[in-house]
Amino acid sequence: MISKKKFMYWKEVKKEDGSIARFVIFKKGKSIFIETDTGYEHIVHPSARSVDDEIRMVFKAKVIRTIMPGHE
Repeated sequence: MISKKKFMYWKEVKKEDGSIARFVIFKKGKSIFIETDTGYEHIVHPSARSVDDEIRMVFKAKVIRTIMPGHE
């Protein structure tokens, strides 16, 4: 059985080069994924404390804000 992607929210981040990007956070099965602005999908490691920490460590980006659906 194939799990479908379930959209959760966006994270607006500031990258190392100073540009602003919007990452999509979604769930597939029991796993949480981060999809970057280039289309790359990264699975959040189970030992990560939060999605924000994972973004900071893996993508070297600072989370500016979380955007929930309907609150854009």
